[in-house]
This record gives sequence, structure tokens and C-alpha cells, in this order.
Amino acid sequence: MQSSVESPAVTLIARAVALVLCLGTGTAGAQQSGLTILPHFAIGQSWSDNVGLRASARDAALITRLSPGLSLSSNAGRIKGGLNYSLNEILYTGTNQSNQLQHALSASGSAELLENTFFVDANASISQQAVSAFGPQTIDPLQNNPNNSQLSSLAISPSLRGRLSGLVSYELRANAGTSEVKGSTLGSSSSSGGSLGISGLNTGLLGWNASVSTQQNQARAGVDNRSSQMRLGLSYRPDPELQLGLNAGQERSNYLGAGQTRSSNGASANWTPTPRTALAAVWQGHAYGNSHNLSLQHRMARSSWRFLDSQGVALGSTAATGLQTNYDLFYLQFASIEPDPAARDILVRSYLQGLGLGPNAIATSGFLAAGPIRQHSRQVSFSVEGLRATVTAMLSQSRSSQVGNSIPAVGDFSKSSSVLQRGMSLNLAYRLTPISSLNISISQQRSRGDLASQSTTLRSYSSNLSSRVGQRTSVSVGVRHSSSEGAAPYRENAILANLVQQF
Repeated sequence: MQSSVESPAVTLIARAVALVLCLGTGTAGAQQSGLTILPHFAIGQSWSDNVGLRASARDAALITRLSPGLSLSSNAGRIKGGLNYSLNEILYTGTNQSNQLQHALSASGSAELLENTFFVDANASISQQAVSAFGPQTIDPLQNNPNNSQLSSLAISPSLRGRLSGLVSYELRANAGTSEVKGSTLGSSSSSGGSLGISGLNTGLLGWNASVSTQQNQARAGVDNRSSQMRLGLSYRPDPELQLGLNAGQERSNYLGAGQTRSSNGASANWTPTPRTALAAVWQGHAYGNSHNLSLQHRMARSSWRFLDSQGVALGSTAATGLQTNYDLFYLQFASIEPDPAARDILVRSYLQGLGLGPNAIATSGFLAAGPIRQHSRQVSFSVEGLRATVTAMLSQSRSSQVGNSIPAVGDFSKSSSVLQRGMSLNLAYRLTPISSLNISISQQRSRGDLASQSTTLRSYSSNLSSRVGQRTSVSVGVRHSSSEGAAPYRENAILANLVQQF
């Protein structure tokens, strides 16, 4: 079994979770409402004919998963947000594979410590992340994949907000974050920074804003990166549905080596012709390469559609992140049903569980890297809900490359100047009865580098039947087939069964 000694980031996240629980309990005690805590326990049993994901000498085994956890949601008072955590104990029988202990956490929230003045925003996550885009890829993060590592991230951002003389609003914000990869310096980093923004409160045709900010990122497997900027912007709103903006300023960064200062100008447009439709476009000039973000989303009573095209430089721990999940799609679609974010979080997760859909299923998984990383991503996704059938689909493409000449000696960018990832997923969920559903999923993700040998393609087909057997108990059984080609070939077939009990 893996060592029980956790990294400082995991310990810090655990303490933050405990603090949120204590604060949230106090808030609920004062208001007698608004806080929901749902402990749960899951047990899973599966059989795989290739536990080690090998091209030959396949190793069949039984896999037992014990997963205690809890879901927390607060939608009233001064603390709002949600938290979902599971501790996964994975036991192997009939093989020499080592048992595993994995954490899974997704949490975000905001606390209003002083009314209308002092706020603290925070988010934390623990997940299994692919180390290399060219290594073995898996659909299930609980598979014993030597190419996966545990990535823990925590970010905290306090802010002061207010108004001056009823004419100007201001926000003074600081931020600090840390990301740690278990057993590796690649992807481990820390960051800190701050910003000050002011804007006029005039609600007429013309508006103005000004901002200064600074950010520093320290990557353990790379160099330290710093950037700062000053900008002055003007906005024009000819009608309530359309807002146009221009900005100009200066920017200084060391992404290309020595610190460089140059002008940075940009433009933006936001158009919301209806409450269900939104179009946003942003363009900004930089010394290290221009950035843009184009998004179009449309929501109907039983469907949602989204197109994203973005390019920019990221300083985080992974490349090709931010891709849309099943949770994202239905969170958008259910906006008309439940406008409150925390209550909608509970609704979406319950809905996905009832359909047997994984909330974190994505089209491509990304890989570990040390910033700055230039990324150009495109994605098209939709969900359509019928009387009994629900269809979700995603297509994505992401090209990533290192910015500057200080390329780490480890990681995919030490072997290839760029990495192209393409993914697709299609899911059909059919509700057989009010308490049971059938789910069929097809997915493919492909990664390519400069060389022909730097290529992997993973295809997966799965089907499961899920049902409630009590008010708080659900079971599911299913089958899965996965095949990988290229630099890390393997084939795997699995039979799966799960039981989830909520308390």
C-alpha cells in the first residue's frame, strides 16, 4: 500500500475542509438552514483482464474499492459553496499489483467575513492526473496506471470591495496558491499575486475602469515567472444586451527570458440577446503572443449548446486543462430550473448519479507541465434531454507548447516542441423506470508530438445499468472495453459493480 504520509498540500487542504465544515456548521446553527451535509459510502467490485495495462503478459485480477466520503453545500448566510470528497481504498486480489489509497476532492466557496466589505474565495482539488500525454492513458482514474500521479491544488484569494463617494467602486485582491504532484517536481508549483481595480458607477452609455496587477509563479521543475500590468479601459453599452470595450496599457514579463516591457492593448464584446443566449469575445495583445477567448452558448428548455475557442499562456501545473465535463454541461442547462448556484450543484450531481453519468468525465485529460505554456483550445459540446433519453457529446482540440527557451529537463516538452490533443465523447442515458437507467458511452482521445513515435490513441466503450434500491441506496453494474494504440499499447476488458449508500 502506498505511504500514508501526505504532502503538505494535501494536509493543508484537509485542514481547509475541516475549517469550512466548522464555519458552515456555525452558520447553519445560527440560521437553522442553508447547510447540507451528506455523508456517503461506496463499495465497488470489478474484474479486469489487464490490471497492469500491458501489451503482453496481461494480469487479470479482482479489484475492490472502498470509498467513504461526503458532499457539502451551503447556499445561505455568509458562506456559500460546495465540497465533494472521497477517500478511495483500492485493493487487488490475484495479482502482485500494490494496493492504493487515493483522494478525490472538488471544492469551491466564498465567505463574506465583513458584510459587503471583506470576502475570501477559495477552491481546492485532488485528482489523478496523467504525467505524460504519450504514456498509457486510462478512462477510470482508479485504474492502476503508472502514468498517473496525484495532483493536489489549493488557491485562496481574499478581497476588499467597496464604493467611494457613490461614484467609484473598487476591489483590492490578493491571491496565493499551491499545486503539488505526489512523488514528482514536474507540475509542482506555488504562486502569489495581487491586483487593484476601480471602475465608475455611471450606468449610462459610457463607462471606465482601471487596474494594476502583479503575479509570480515558482515552478519546481522550471524557472520562476513574473508578470505585471497596468491598464485603462473604456466601455460602451448602446443597449442592455450589448457591451463593447477597449483597453490600453503596459505589461512587463519574463516569459521570453529577460524582463520585457511593451504596450498591451485589447478589445472585448459581450452580447446577450436573450437570457438563454450569450456571446463573448476578448482579444488582448502581449509581447509573448496575443491571446483571445471566444465563447458562444445557448440554452433551451431541454438542451444546452456551447462553443469555446481560446488561446493564451497558462502558468499552472497541467497543459490542456479547463475542458468541459458532464457536470459543466448540465450545470448550464439547469440554470433555468435552479438559479441558486449551491442548490443547482446538488441538483446536477443527483441528476448525474441517477443517470449513471460521471460528473468529471472529459474529452481529454491533459498532462503535467511547468509553465509558461501557450495553449490554443477549441471545444464544441451539447446535451439534449428527452422524456427518457439524454444525449451528451463533446469534441475538443488543444495544442500546447512551451513559451521561452527555459524548457524543463523533464516532461513532454523536453521531447517535443508541441503536443496536439484531440478528444471526443458521446454518451446516451436512457431512463428505463423512474428509479433505473441504462448508460452507454463511447470516447476517444489522441495525443501527438513532433515524432511519429510520440503518439497515443485511447478508445473506450462502456455500458452500465444503475438503479435505486432504497431512498438513499443505489447500485450499478456494467462492462467496459478499452484499447490503446501507439507508444503505449494495451487492451483491457472489465466487469464492474458498485453500491452507493448516502446517509
